[in-house]
Amino acid sequence: GGMLASWFRLKYPHVAMGAVASSAPILQFDDITPWSSFYDAVSQDFKSESLNCFSVIKAVWDVLDYRGSNDSGLLELSKTFRACKTVRFPSSLSNWLWTAFTYTAMVDYPTPANFMMNLPAYPVKEMCKIIDSFPVGADVVEKAFTAASLYYNYTGDQKCFEMEGGDDPHGLSGWGWQACTEMVMPMTVSNESMFPPSGFSYEEKSEGCFASYEVRPRMNWITTEYGGHV
Repeated sequence: GGMLASWFRLKYPHVAMGAVASSAPILQFDDITPWSSFYDAVSQDFKSESLNCFSVIKAVWDVLDYRGSNDSGLLELSKTFRACKTVRFPSSLSNWLWTAFTYTAMVDYPTPANFMMNLPAYPVKEMCKIIDSFPVGADVVEKAFTAASLYYNYTGDQKCFEMEGGDDPHGLSGWGWQACTEMVMPMTVSNESMFPPSGFSYEEKSEGCFASYEVRPRMNWITTEYGGHV
């Protein structure tokens, strides 16, 4: 929405007097912005609240992979995460945490809000308070799960969580199509991030999009249509 508002103003300056948006990453295309910028910013949001909070989240991914490498480990993790059904893949748990931490940083407003989920004011600060409240030596997975639960269950009415095959309350499946056609936003995760490092390949992106939607993305369409390079 924010990007559309920005581009509408660029295309039709005689019609639009202004636009209000909470997010408009119109420079996250081609090589305009460093590809690791987004996840570096998310990580810094948590790190600025608490170095311990940042360190716990950074450590949890390897622990999940290790414990989820066999059926008994997945069963125990499913209990820890209060999954409605036993989880089949450790990546499902990682994705659940990843979504919570990323989206909470995106909506880290100074007032209570329900834009994505019902959340308190300064939700990143509240998540880090939860992690920091655990005693020394407490399980890193338990810490991360409890903090992430703030995003999914701040109201306290969820008895269990759908980790696999759940609904799509934010319409993100639609974004997947958009990101595979016109909105190709290269993103990587640096070693400085609290998330596992990862790269980006236009070729792999294209193959993944074709496998999912039988389309090939127009990698440079946004900057061709709207500009962005100085």
